[in-house]
Amino acid sequence: MDAMLKKGPVAVVFIRSIEWCVYCQIQAIQLQSHFKEIEANGGQIVILTYDAPDKIKQFASKHKISLPILSDSSSKIIESFAMRSQRGTGDQVGSAMHGTFIIDQKGIIRAKPYLTSFEEQTVLDALVNSLKAAKNTDGGAKL
Repeated sequence: MDAMLKKGPVAVVFIRSIEWCVYCQIQAIQLQSHFKEIEANGGQIVILTYDAPDKIKQFASKHKISLPILSDSSSKIIESFAMRSQRGTGDQVGSAMHGTFIIDQKGIIRAKPYLTSFEEQTVLDALVNSLKAAKNTDGGAKL
C-alpha cells in the first residue's frame, strides 16, 4: 500500500467475496473496465476481500482483471477499518461490508463514498472526484 500511496491517492474498495457475491464480481469487472481512466486521473485502486489468494487468482484470470485484488483471509485489515460484516454464517464469516475509503498520500482517509455498481458512470465519477479531492487536501487524521 505504501508504494501505491507514493503514486497518488488510493481507493480501497472492500467487497464481501470475489467467489460467491455476484454484486462483488460485477463491481470488480466494472472497476477493471475503468482502471486506466482512474489511473489517468492520478488515482490508484485496490480491492480488498477475505477470499483466499487462489480464489482471487482464479477469478482475476477468468475475467482478465489486472487491478490489484488483495486477500485478507484473516480479516485483520477488514477489522481495522471496522468493515467486518456482522451477518453471515459458514463461508461468509469474516467477510467485509461493501464500502470504499479514499486515502491520500499521507495515509489520511479523505472520503468514504458508497459506490453502487448498477450506476456505473455515477460510480466512476464519484470515485475519480474523490481521488482528485484527496490530492488537494491538508489536515485530517492519519491511519
